[in-house]
Amino acid sequence: MGLPVTVFQSTDAGAPQIVEAKVSEVIEVLRKCLVDGYGSKPGLGWSVAFENPAAFKIIFRNSTADGSGGYCKVFSHDDTDSTVKITIDCGSGAIDADTLINPHGYRQFALEHFYQGNARLAFNWEVIGTSRAVWFIMYCHYQAYDKYYMNASSQQYQNNIFFGDIDSATPNDAGAFTLVNGYNSLVDYTSVSYSAKIGGVSGWFTNLYPTDLSSSDKVTHFAGGITRYLTNNIPGTANSLSMSHILTPMSISKTNKAYGQLDNTASPMGRGIVPGTYLSSLSAYSDQDVPVTENIGGSNYRLLRTYHTPCVWINLEEWYV
Repeated sequence: MGLPVTVFQSTDAGAPQIVEAKVSEVIEVLRKCLVDGYGSKPGLGWSVAFENPAAFKIIFRNSTADGSGGYCKVFSHDDTDSTVKITIDCGSGAIDADTLINPHGYRQFALEHFYQGNARLAFNWEVIGTSRAVWFIMYCHYQAYDKYYMNASSQQYQNNIFFGDIDSATPNDAGAFTLVNGYNSLVDYTSVSYSAKIGGVSGWFTNLYPTDLSSSDKVTHFAGGITRYLTNNIPGTANSLSMSHILTPMSISKTNKAYGQLDNTASPMGRGIVPGTYLSSLSAYSDQDVPVTENIGGSNYRLLRTYHTPCVWINLEEWYV
C-alpha cells in the first residue's frame, strides 16, 4: 500500500521562513515539516531522536511504523549559526546528536551564492514527502533577477536532496535509509559546488550498506544514471511542443559490477528505486518559472531544476505504490 504525499512550501500560510540563510532556520523548516506541522498541515510523522541546539545539530528519524526508522542528521559544520552552509548525513542508527551508526558520508549545501559581488540567499523552499522519505528543495535567486527559471544558469542556484528510505527490491531492507544527491563519493563532501548539490555532471548518486547490515562496507550506486546535459535545454512545455511524457522510475544500481558478484543478495546490482521520482523522455521547460507542475497520466508531478536539462519529476500524490 502506498503512502500519501504532502507538499510543504515557504509560501504556505503559517510556514516557517528562511530569512538570513542560517542553519537554525533550515533546521526549523525541517522540524515543522517532518515533525510538528504548521497551519493546517500536520507533520509527516517523523520524530526528533537527538538534538544539540547550542551547536545547531539535530537528528530526525523516519516512521518506525511505516519505514525503517532510519536517522538523518542536519547540522552546522562549525557549530555556529553564522555559516551559510547546511550539512546533511544519514545513518541506520544514532548514539547522540554527534554520532551516526553506519554514516553515509555527509554532504554540504550552500545557502548563499555570489553573483557579480551580490549575495543571493536561499529564501524559498519546498519539502515534498511522506513518513518514510522526503525531497528537500532550497531555492536561491536567479542571478540578478527575482525569477527562478528552469534554464541552465539558474540551475546553479538551487539545492536538491532526497533523504529517507528507498523503495527497495529487497523485502525488509535494513540498509534502505540513505540520501541521494549529485556527488559520487563514499566519503564526506565539504565543497558546496553546485554540481554536487543538484544532479551533477554524471547524474545522481547514493551510498548504500548491505541489505542485512552485515558489514560496514558501503557502495556507491547510480540513482537514475546519467541524465541529459545542460546544453540540451529546450524551451516550451509538453503541451506547447505537442509531445508526451514517458516516465521511468529513478532506478538504483551499482556504478560498477566489480563491487560484487551479480548474485550478491546482500548487496545486489539493482537495489530498487527512488520513491516517487521519475525520469521523463521529454527534456524541456527551460523557459518556465518554478515551481513547475504537470498532470501526467492522471497524477500531478513537480519538475526538479537540475544541472542537466530538466527531466526529473516528483509525484505529488503517492509514493511506494
